[in-house]
Amino acid sequence: MRETTAAFDGCLDTLLRGVQAGRAELMVGTHNRSSVEGVIERMNKLGLEPEEAHVYFGQVSHMSGIWREA
Repeated sequence: MRETTAAFDGCLDTLLRGVQAGRAELMVGTHNRSSVEGVIERMNKLGLEPEEAHVYFGQVSHMSGIWREA
């Protein structure tokens, strides 16, 4: 789990720097609240304003238990 989190965070750092430089847009898909909070924290450190930055969030539905078989 630790390695997965470290890889996720490393990719986020690289992609957010790309967003900051105007070279990327980012869609963060996760079921993990702490991951979303981490992205927002990183955005703040880089000076990326949520209303202006090309960073979007989506929930990974099947991981959160929203979708259930009838």
